[in-house]
Amino acid sequence: PKKMSDVESESESARLKREKEEAIMLAKEAKQAEKDAVIAEREAKKMEKAEAIEQAKQDKLAAIEKAKQDKIDAQKAAKKKVEDDKQAKIDAKNAAIQAAKDEKQAKIDEKQAKIEEKKAAKQAIIDERKAKKEKAKEEKAKKRAE
Repeated sequence: PKKMSDVESESESARLKREKEEAIMLAKEAKQAEKDAVIAEREAKKMEKAEAIEQAKQDKLAAIEKAKQDKIDAQKAAKKKVEDDKQAKIDAKNAAIQAAKDEKQAKIDEKQAKIEEKKAAKQAIIDERKAKKEKAKEEKAKKRAE
């Protein structure tokens, strides 16, 4: 038969052994949890990096698209300017042609006015002579009547 102190020391020893094993298990679990945390952190960094790379790709694509649109807009603006310049030249040419026509018509109108003026002057002279003859006839008729 074992003594009481032997039983106590054995259970004490078993308790210590069990506590030691628990402590070792807790230490192992803590170490594993630490490893898991490091791995999770690496994974998170990888994800962040992947997201950053994806965002950079999206930004690059958007910049390329914007550059294409800007180029198209610039080409449209240049084309419109060329068309506007062509139209302005056409308008200027038409205005010059119209101005030349107007000038020619003004000269014709001026010549016509001079011709009309000469006719009117000749007619005035003729009318004046007729009036003098009429007056002379009236004078003669008056004198005869007297």
